[in-house]
Amino acid sequence: MANVAVVSFTVIADTDEKAASLARKGLLNHLDKAVATYKRVGGVMDSPVDADKMKAMLEKGADTFVRSPFSFVGSVNSVREKLQELRSVGLSRFITPVGFGLNHQQAWESACALAQDVAPELFGAQRASAASAVMA
Repeated sequence: MANVAVVSFTVIADTDEKAASLARKGLLNHLDKAVATYKRVGGVMDSPVDADKMKAMLEKGADTFVRSPFSFVGSVNSVREKLQELRSVGLSRFITPVGFGLNHQQAWESACALAQDVAPELFGAQRASAASAVMA
């Protein structure tokens, strides 16, 4: 499992509901910008992706991000539990796109919560490794 990395979309907030709402807004914002870019660059949106159907799915199912063990969306406690569960089965590498589609402040708050409140031991090990590399 050492070479397996899990991509876990990450939004951390005070409550699971707030995190789900932020995740939905971020993904809708990203989707709107992606569609606008396709239209601008290509002149027409010629894509198999139906943006309206995707938006409808995101509007109805934001809480699926909270329920999914592979998305770190929720409160600090909820995300910590998901991380511990994934680590308990041997997973140790995580790619965490944080605050996807959110404004800078919201993304920064999620990143800080991940590093300071959810998994400081993971980031502490990273800092120690980087410090020893600099000293060498």
